[in-house]
Amino acid sequence: MVHHSMQGMFAVRHGPWKLVAGRGSGGFSEPVRYEPEPGEPEGQLYNLDEDPGEEVNLYADRPDIVETLMETLDAIR
Repeated sequence: MVHHSMQGMFAVRHGPWKLVAGRGSGGFSEPVRYEPEPGEPEGQLYNLDEDPGEEVNLYADRPDIVETLMETLDAIR
């Protein structure tokens, strides 16, 4: 499943994983866009089975999942 926000931010979901290609909400809630500080993750990755509230960003911890989902998203775009 692919999501596209009002602000042009894309997200892809596969199985329990949701990858957001950017930081911020991309929509109504603040911050709409967030520019990460040096060393912070550039995107968001959540395991929705374990974290349905999207509170723990696993982007930096699971580069393997990030790479796979970015390839999927790039192929769809």
